Amino acid sequence: QRAAAAAAPAPAPVASPPPPTEGAAAARDDGPDLAAFDALYERDVTESARNTSLRTDWTKMQVHWNLPRRCAGEPFRFLSTFKAHCRGSQNIAERILRLCFVKYEEGASRSDVEDYRKTLYAMVDERTQRSEPAKPMQAAGEPQAEEPPPRKTSRTKRDTSAASAAAAPATDDALRARLRGEGRLQGSVRLVGRSEQRKQASINGVYALLKEGLKGKPAYEKADGSASRYIFYSERKGRWKIAESIDDSAGNFAYAKSKSDAPPGPSLRWMVFEGNKLGFTEDLAVRCEPFGLDA
Repeated sequence: QRAAAAAAPAPAPVASPPPPTEGAAAARDDGPDLAAFDALYERDVTESARNTSLRTDWTKMQVHWNLPRRCAGEPFRFLSTFKAHCRGSQNIAERILRLCFVKYEEGASRSDVEDYRKTLYAMVDERTQRSEPAKPMQAAGEPQAEEPPPRKTSRTKRDTSAASAAAAPATDDALRARLRGEGRLQGSVRLVGRSEQRKQASINGVYALLKEGLKGKPAYEKADGSASRYIFYSERKGRWKIAESIDDSAGNFAYAKSKSDAPPGPSLRWMVFEGNKLGFTEDLAVRCEPFGLDA
């Protein structure tokens, strides 16, 4: 497989990244609300753009096309990076690339399509709004372990809990509507129970199935775009893993042993990485439950 470099049109060979430290990852911003981007996508994307074949380079965390056709008289290769943009979400990167394809179909120049991509990046990722180009994530080989959030006063905790409880139904409804529109609601799952005051709280969230999976086994991507997180089954280890990328040889945030690659359910017992001193410890509060049409 060949992938295009972000700043040059010429394709470059894909190199294997060094494995990250077990359980470590860079922090991710929550970013702006996706409602405006979702509305733009549904309004502007064409049928041909929806059906355009895209490729994912998991090593570089990029989605790209490499078209034999020409745009404005030059070969047209293009990519969308979800490592440094798109909140680490492959799905958001795909949708940005399909919207860029609409501009390509309309005959826009390469520079115009690149400017449009910057606009879309800024819509979905707060880091791009603060600085262009966005600051890239820390190198995969030397990430820092997640730190627990700052201590909150009891009043802050009460206010935050009340606000979260009030917002949860609307958030779930919006997420279900988006996943239903993308055809990814069926089979989606939600991981819950990890305390926000503990390391690796970012494993909490809704995960949607990835159509390509991993070596024929199911794989899921965190669907809310808050962090780059994936759940996949490791046949080599006989367990479900939660990691920053789909790489069975790299470290992970949490795992649950299972003899079957059947969809992860509430019966799984999750071991979560607590740092280099404690390593992995069982968190009985963490569970995986259906979120989609089967919920």
